Amino acid sequence: MRMGNFSYEVLGAKLRAIRKAKHISLNDVAQALNKSVSTVAKYETGEINIDLESLLLICEYFQINSADLLPNTSFDSAAKGHPRYKDQMVDRVYIYYYRAYDRWIHRCVIENDNTTFKSILYFDVKSELEPYQCSYVYEGTVHYTDSHTYYVFYNITKPFDMITINSPSLSQGYEYRIGLLSSITVYYQNMAGKILISDTPIQDQSLLMDNLVVDKQTLKELRRTNFFIV
Repeated sequence: MRMGNFSYEVLGAKLRAIRKAKHISLNDVAQALNKSVSTVAKYETGEINIDLESLLLICEYFQINSADLLPNTSFDSAAKGHPRYKDQMVDRVYIYYYRAYDRWIHRCVIENDNTTFKSILYFDVKSELEPYQCSYVYEGTVHYTDSHTYYVFYNITKPFDMITINSPSLSQGYEYRIGLLSSITVYYQNMAGKILISDTPIQDQSLLMDNLVVDKQTLKELRRTNFFIV
């Protein structure tokens, strides 16, 4: 069922993504709600519209804020309060990165609430069209400046590893930008990687490979400056 921009199917998919990221079973949720497993499963698929009491109980059990799952109902938009950055604000961002050891382009999706400046990162998604089928979920914030956009995220499950993303803004008519993703991993090691960031899904694999693989020119510039600049 849909009401404006709200969909019970999407709400259920978000709950499923968070549950799986936290390694919680359907049976665990069913016991916490005193509901049947089939009812909880239907909440996640949108076959049954989840009631407010059950939603709040699930969010309490998951230790998340229910407001982060629902459309913002404020009439005061962030764009009105920050007209300088209005053109930079997007509701959804697509991120691509290449891992050489498995020779695979990985995908992530960020959903932004540009009223509260809160963001959710769905990491390593199955596809851009199914962002809630992912390996990890991160909560964080988005920060806009005159030239760049910055994100700071924390994993919703222990040990709460951290991810930061920095890229030039998407406001100047560019199809995509090259950015930098850095992370303090679950082993508390610092890592950084080259990413491609876009406000629309990119299906051109050649374009992704050409931009994501670290080439000789990038290595030459790294040796010259000892910095990766985006």
